[in-house]
Amino acid sequence: MTVSTLNRIKIRGSSMYRVKHDIHQRIKQRVKSVSFLLPLLLIGAPLAAPVAAYAADTAEIANKTDAAKAEVAAAEEAVEQVADTETAQPATEEMATAEAPTQEAVSTDEPVAHDEASVMPSSYQPNVIDEPEDEALRNVFLGFRERFPTLSIDALADGPYEGLYEVITDSRVVYVTEDLSLLFQGNIIDLNHGIDITEARLAGIHMGLINSLGESKMLVYKAEPASDRNITVFTDINCGYCRLLHSEIDTLLTGGVNVRYLMFPRAGLESESRVALESVWCADNPQQAMTSAKAGEPIQEESCETPVQEHYDLAGKVGLRGTPLIYLDNGTAIPGYREAAAIIEMIHSTEPMSN
Repeated sequence: MTVSTLNRIKIRGSSMYRVKHDIHQRIKQRVKSVSFLLPLLLIGAPLAAPVAAYAADTAEIANKTDAAKAEVAAAEEAVEQVADTETAQPATEEMATAEAPTQEAVSTDEPVAHDEASVMPSSYQPNVIDEPEDEALRNVFLGFRERFPTLSIDALADGPYEGLYEVITDSRVVYVTEDLSLLFQGNIIDLNHGIDITEARLAGIHMGLINSLGESKMLVYKAEPASDRNITVFTDINCGYCRLLHSEIDTLLTGGVNVRYLMFPRAGLESESRVALESVWCADNPQQAMTSAKAGEPIQEESCETPVQEHYDLAGKVGLRGTPLIYLDNGTAIPGYREAAAIIEMIHSTEPMSN
């Protein structure tokens, strides 16, 4: 059962207890009042009306109690259904909260603009590193594997502060204590130095995954004159903001920025978007085919071996939520459209991440 499910069960259980307690207290109060007043009926008719009113009120409470009991029962059943549903979710959601941490963009005046992905990418299969020789790391390794058997352990190291250990799982960073009694999911920020420690680690992880593909499995537009600076963009032909960004590609290229496309069919791997992207990849001139396709021109259907599946899976690893998703070569993720001029300025004001 997931952490999020347990939290909801605790919250709902606490609410149900308060409802039941409140109902019981109201009934006891009413019964006590009626029990006190009933003997007064012997005194005479003047008190009959108040007693009848109390009796009617008590009957109404009883009816509401039955309704409340039914509601509590329904809530309990709903909690059980949620628990059953979440237990069946993929392993990558085992420690997930309501949403995965969002990727921070470099601050600019333009609003974040992207097209949401209608189908979330699949996650890669769990991977487990070799058991560490260090005793503390081995304890963390064994404890993590026991508590989360379906999650990958891609890397394990001492954390940024004493008592914390860093676990990289499914391209995410979490922190745990040696006895696995505590797990922290979120960003650790060094306020003294103004450094987001977790984000810096994620940037390195994501860029490592992206660069491990190699440019031979990317659709690359080369800058003129030649440059060693680049951006990598998850894109889809039918994404409006992707088309807007592509309309400024000449500005990026003349500004000394290579553009490397990773293809992400937002509608899923069984969609027409995938067919269109594969047709672009298989064209005699893929760069021209992509430009024509993003201009709304008809796409000649082609078939060949493509890296679309790999790009799609990679999107899941980096937590893509919509397109375009732009990575600067220093590891900064920009979830959404940015003007070409702003991207060029960001690229040339930073240093690329070393491989």
